[in-house]
Amino acid sequence: MESPDTPIRLDPDFLDRNSGENSMRLISSFDTKPALKLQTKHGVFLWGSDQLSKWVHPDDLELASQIIPGYRIFRREPSPVQEERDNGYAEIFYGDQSIRIRPIVWLEITPEGFTIGDRIEVLSEQGKRQPGLATIKEICWNRYQQQIEYTLIGNELVFRRVYSCDELRHATKLNSHRTAIVNS
Repeated sequence: MESPDTPIRLDPDFLDRNSGENSMRLISSFDTKPALKLQTKHGVFLWGSDQLSKWVHPDDLELASQIIPGYRIFRREPSPVQEERDNGYAEIFYGDQSIRIRPIVWLEITPEGFTIGDRIEVLSEQGKRQPGLATIKEICWNRYQQQIEYTLIGNELVFRRVYSCDELRHATKLNSHRTAIVNS
């Protein structure tokens, strides 16, 4: 729905479907840029593009060419810089790396609540797996199984296998137990 302040113009080439005659209709101006309204989303760039320079910010081209395409799951957020938002840029993050991009086709993924750098616990599931604490090093999409996979690192060693969400949970710090001594 358009606001009363939206500029309008007349379209003289509009053909009225009911009467079959040319008539005028009001349409929004194409000269005004709509505000970029993005919600935080997650997704993966599975397909390569030889046109990175058209949708990646010029200052981020080198990094983008190293990590796109691939199976890494990025988090997309509106750019914190107003000028970049006005120019149509959003920011995608993978761990502590960020790239400014314009809208482009990607495969949207529903996140499972884990991010790179999270301290997690590997669940034993009644002895089926070796339990332990680790940190999430990589979050990738397995296109064959259609699920997110987590690569873990613990004691400075990368685990050999990847894990799914149901094999992990966030590690919580235990509060130190304090006993109060009451004088009687």
